[in-house]
Amino acid sequence: MVKFIADVGSNFNESLEEALKYVRRCAEIGVDIVKFQCWRAEDLFAPEHPSYEILKAHTWGLPLEWHREVKEEADRCGIKFSTTPTQPYQVEKLEEIGVEIYKVASGDLTFHPLLREINRTGKTVILSTGMAYLHEIEEAVNLLRDCKRIILLHCVSLYPPDYSEINLRAITTLKEHFPHCEVGLSDHTEDDITAILSVALGITYIEKHITFSKDLPTPDASFAMDFKAFKNMIERVKRAEISLGKGNKIPAPSEKLERIWARRGAYTKRDLKKEESISPKDIVFLRPAKGIPPELEDKIVGKRLKKDKAKGSALFLDDLA
Repeated sequence: MVKFIADVGSNFNESLEEALKYVRRCAEIGVDIVKFQCWRAEDLFAPEHPSYEILKAHTWGLPLEWHREVKEEADRCGIKFSTTPTQPYQVEKLEEIGVEIYKVASGDLTFHPLLREINRTGKTVILSTGMAYLHEIEEAVNLLRDCKRIILLHCVSLYPPDYSEINLRAITTLKEHFPHCEVGLSDHTEDDITAILSVALGITYIEKHITFSKDLPTPDASFAMDFKAFKNMIERVKRAEISLGKGNKIPAPSEKLERIWARRGAYTKRDLKKEESISPKDIVFLRPAKGIPPELEDKIVGKRLKKDKAKGSALFLDDLA
């Protein structure tokens, strides 16, 4: 079954209490993993970056010192907790609070020092692959070889991306090249079309950003799903998954009765007498399929009747001599 990752990102809006509310609400709507991001502007950006001063002025990455309380809340709510470290030193701190699932952002797929540190934990790792070439993913997967599970997420690192650039068929490529990895989708579109389509490609995880309000003054709110939309997506994805079935071409259990009512059987077009020889003009094939099926027409024509048959009667093989 597909698992759902809700990425809170910056949408806890610099509030620990809001972060805890996200965890509780995610559990209520059926999210499997609630994810935060562990970053500070000085861990990610050089001062010359145009966004540096704006990002430095806010706490839009969940502070390390809040992680324990937020993880404990997830434990109480019965859902998994994950976070995205952005520097190797953070991993040691996260190990101390028992983080079981690490997330690597697309931008850090080539940040090998971070990958090596996560690999030392041996924990489950979710690796987003936005902006990446296949050989870069291969290098990253090799560096994470000691992790007990590697979940690759096809991703387009645009916020939001245009549908023409989603390239969902890359999911198949990832599945073929990394058969020992699970493959999912990290989706930044504002609806659930691509998420539902990806189910048919065999994904096992769907990650979407989540927000209490798209009007929050945070970097992630505008393209995130609100809780109502996220819950609807979960329900629609589950219906899509059920709809795929097992692939064997047989009548559905509830379709078996319809085989009688929708298919045809032989009926007499006029009154027929015992010993009369049946011609093609004497029979018609109608619904329901009570009489001899049309594929056995050659077993009817030219045969003699064992008994009288009234017009409109279903004609059976036992009626024929």
